[in-house]
Amino acid sequence: MESTNTANIWVAIGTILLALAAFANIWLSRKQARIFTRQLILQRSQLIPNLRIKNIEFKENIAKVNIENFSGVPGYEVGLSSSFHLVNPEYYASPDRGEKLSSSRVQQMIAEKKQLYLDFQPIQKEDLVYQGKRIVPQEYVTFMITNLNEATLLPQQSAYVEVEPNFYIGTKDILPHGQIMNFEKMKEVLLQNNYTYAAIIIELVYKDKLETPMGFEPYAKFIINFKRHKTLEEAWREGVSFSFMALSQGEIQRKLKGVTMDHYKNAKSSKSPEILEKMNKEYF
Repeated sequence: MESTNTANIWVAIGTILLALAAFANIWLSRKQARIFTRQLILQRSQLIPNLRIKNIEFKENIAKVNIENFSGVPGYEVGLSSSFHLVNPEYYASPDRGEKLSSSRVQQMIAEKKQLYLDFQPIQKEDLVYQGKRIVPQEYVTFMITNLNEATLLPQQSAYVEVEPNFYIGTKDILPHGQIMNFEKMKEVLLQNNYTYAAIIIELVYKDKLETPMGFEPYAKFIINFKRHKTLEEAWREGVSFSFMALSQGEIQRKLKGVTMDHYKNAKSSKSPEILEKMNKEYF
């Protein structure tokens, strides 16, 4: 009987020791993983450029951009990607949207002085004509020329750049061709096509030394009302936004309250604290 009890004690001790060993292995593995992650981040900073816009604002149709390279390698062909999407206004009875209100219901709620919530959604079938040809909006990259007199930002370098965002409309032909337009020309063409609203998206793009395109992080998004806004600045300052694309992690956090672990690990905010501070107002 005594030998049985002694054996049970030794089995229990062995089980505890195995559990402790397993825990130690897990702890060691996690520690090694953290060390590897830090080393990877350090190596990445020496291999892959990491450019951020610290601040952006508009003066008439000129974007004034404060940009910084946080990495240890240059960023090449630095530019602002400008695009527009034709949109229609939609009204809802609650901030969570739900069912879109009909025109008659909107007028009724206005008469009853009830709260309406405005959003903008893309027009599914865009019908644009320019010089007799059917065209579609496309992204256009305007290079940001730094003090090197080229679109390059050196490691740990900051630069203040003024650039006029251009827009592009093109055909879907086998040999596509199109037209580069400034804001005034784009406004003229869209009004001729009887469109009143467009969603403007401004992104930062650049390349590494292998000419791999990088960035694609949005830094500004706002609604243009072509019948009211005379410049990009007027629309940007009014700050009417749209929900079909998030501008930053901060916007996602406010609207979704949570994200999947995969999104949490891989997504990053494109905004500096200066820009996030300007996003405290909810646009819906």
